[in-house]
Amino acid sequence: MKKLFLISFFALSFISSKAADWYVNQSGAPGTLTTIQGAILVAASNDRIFVSPYDLYTENLSIVKNITIAPATPGMSIQLVGTVTITGFPARSVHIIGMKATSFTTVTGTATAVAKTSMNLTQCEGAITAEANVELNAYYCTGGYSVTMRDGRLYGSSLGIITVSDEVGSNEGDTISIIGNKFVNLNWTSDNHYFNIANNFVGGQLNQDGSLMGWGGLFFNSMVYNLGYLNNIINNTIHSASERTIFFANGFNLSNVRIYNNLLSLYDKSPDWWIYCGSGLGSPDVKNNIFVSPANLCDACDNLVGPGITNVSYEPTAGSVNYRYISFTQNATNPHFPTNVITPSNGKIGSILSPFVDRGHPSIYFQDINMSRNDPGTYGGPYSWDNYYNTGAGKARVFDLNMPAEIWPGQTPTIKAGAVHTN
Repeated sequence: MKKLFLISFFALSFISSKAADWYVNQSGAPGTLTTIQGAILVAASNDRIFVSPYDLYTENLSIVKNITIAPATPGMSIQLVGTVTITGFPARSVHIIGMKATSFTTVTGTATAVAKTSMNLTQCEGAITAEANVELNAYYCTGGYSVTMRDGRLYGSSLGIITVSDEVGSNEGDTISIIGNKFVNLNWTSDNHYFNIANNFVGGQLNQDGSLMGWGGLFFNSMVYNLGYLNNIINNTIHSASERTIFFANGFNLSNVRIYNNLLSLYDKSPDWWIYCGSGLGSPDVKNNIFVSPANLCDACDNLVGPGITNVSYEPTAGSVNYRYISFTQNATNPHFPTNVITPSNGKIGSILSPFVDRGHPSIYFQDINMSRNDPGTYGGPYSWDNYYNTGAGKARVFDLNMPAEIWPGQTPTIKAGAVHTN
């Protein structure tokens, strides 16, 4: 599985003791360059480029070396009217912090499945495309732009449609982590990588007229199956206008899929299924989810559809079961959205609390960060949104802390952490 890593502002990776700093602004001051591309051309591999955020740069950037680009003034963004294109090369690593651009694209080039190029974006804004043999790592990116990727991780970002495509020749065993984001929907067509999808708010974005966007769901048209590893869909809030919140196409063995602690919401479509499993071998493990729909949708809607699904029960006093909660009233401001249940901006549980608190899986591994039992939805469990959306800035922020929930006598605990510098 992927090993998480630490990134800091002054030691982002592959930076040698001979790395130089370059400064860009349009004033023509001595010791500076007037264009970002000009600085990229003169910089050596592993150098850093600091760009004045007070200028507007109209240019397209082409990056063919290990490089770091960041604003010269903390807390501000680089304004680029143009595109960023990174050409792949074995073990190439590019870091861009705090840049607004039309798009960020990484093409395969000569990168390989065992020596990938890494595109690392922190607090960036723009459409993102990463081709084969490229690992995309996006942290705290904004703007609601779409992402197309084949490997990597997405944390704490506000995105549009996420597409995870197949990657021929890539080593199976990597896990793509999509954690703590807000996005419209996920289209998964990869059978090379496992998935860990946790604490995201999926759907719920509003159009300019106040209506809810369509889509809003997790759609799997391919996946990798191996009983040695798990595919996880845990503690997400999904508000769907597309007849189902989670969909698996035909022909998959879903025995290694866990669907735990999610808050799954539907509205005004018929027929409706919260989870739809096509024909195939094995069924997912579905526990401690809360199924929500307006009272006038249909009280007889099927919670789950698919062959072999026998491990789902609905019992309000049991420990590891799902809860069918169909009673919210549509509100006058936005009749498609249950604001008395879900906060439209972040998927947090609204004013109706009792059906949701402490209803998640009782295992210690899913406890809330206050050490109480898991609360289903985006704010529950160890990957709560509170981990990603805070006011901390200008420092390295830990986005992932992986440590054992229990330590036994004689055990040597292993702790892994991932962090990025935020502008």
